[in-house]
Amino acid sequence: EPGAPVARLHRLRFADGEPIALEWTVSPLGLLADPQQVGASFYEALRAVGHVPVRASQHITAVTIGGQWSRMLKVQEGHAALDIHRVAELADGTPVEWTHSIFRGDAYDFVVDLSFRE
Repeated sequence: EPGAPVARLHRLRFADGEPIALEWTVSPLGLLADPQQVGASFYEALRAVGHVPVRASQHITAVTIGGQWSRMLKVQEGHAALDIHRVAELADGTPVEWTHSIFRGDAYDFVVDLSFRE
């Protein structure tokens, strides 16, 4: 609901000791009463309190980054990155997450499996 309190999480994510992503997450405080309980996985923290997302929509755009973002991710100005916006919902349609992420472009490789109906 508009005006409802939210938890705001800002994280620098690492893999094998290297920074790979910046993330800004907003979640209703009523679903995540103690944001300090979020460790490596936001979704594990939600599951621990009985709020399991069942669907999400993600919008991914290729971008170049500079300034503070490139410094935090330890890449040069103009480095390729993925700008990702995600909204996740519970089974009843309640939004549980809005996340904006900037992922280093050299940290990801996508594989998409397609199936076709006759």
